[in-house]
Amino acid sequence: MNRSDLERARSLSPISDLTLEGLARRRERKEAHRRMSTLIVVAVVASLAVGAVFAAREGTGSPMPSPATEPSVSNAVDEQVARRFLDAFGRFDAEQAMTYVAADADITGMDGFPDAGSKSLTMLTSFLEAFGWKQTITSCEVLKAALPTDTTVTCHFDWQGLRSDELDRGPFSDSEFVITVRGSKVVEASWYWNIQKFSVQVWDPFAAWVAKTYPEDVGVMYESGQTDFRLSPESIRLWERRSQEYVNEVLRTEGR
Repeated sequence: MNRSDLERARSLSPISDLTLEGLARRRERKEAHRRMSTLIVVAVVASLAVGAVFAAREGTGSPMPSPATEPSVSNAVDEQVARRFLDAFGRFDAEQAMTYVAADADITGMDGFPDAGSKSLTMLTSFLEAFGWKQTITSCEVLKAALPTDTTVTCHFDWQGLRSDELDRGPFSDSEFVITVRGSKVVEASWYWNIQKFSVQVWDPFAAWVAKTYPEDVGVMYESGQTDFRLSPESIRLWERRSQEYVNEVLRTEGR
């Protein structure tokens, strides 16, 4: 990704932390996490191999099993926890989603929190429902986490926003949730949107329409520059109302 792409992304992203530059940094961190996980596994294998040699020399019995022989049952359970959390999130059932989350979890990576101390998804899921959000999990992958007590589950998803499906735009892909599970509870959650096509096809035209048709709503619905949404009860009401009006207007203009 070159610098011009990153500069352009700043004017396209619908969420302040979801500029492509921010996404790139997150992906770099995730790749670093994966590399660290691989190094940990290699180190464990090497350690066990050395232990096996000494055990064989000292006649202490059979060598310890390698990590490859670890049972996959716990991974399967952790994946189900992650999937159930995401299913409830996608249905805008914040209360149900939070039943899968540990009390000390860090879910600020989901973004959109009304205040820095929020530990609830209620405001965000309310906004997404008004926003016309739809998500489809396409696949999940269980990864070795940095800590032996954790399981990292990466789930790829397609999504629609601003009622884009009603306009025959999208779905938009190449996005993912990254969920860390420990003790059958979500302890960390983040998501990464690929927003380039969505911004050009839906976000930017809608923002221009709002600015022209309802200029008095801009300050309620958006943060500065119409690149970020604002979270508040009044903003959520306007996002639902104006997005539906916009869809009706586009469909009328297109003769549908």
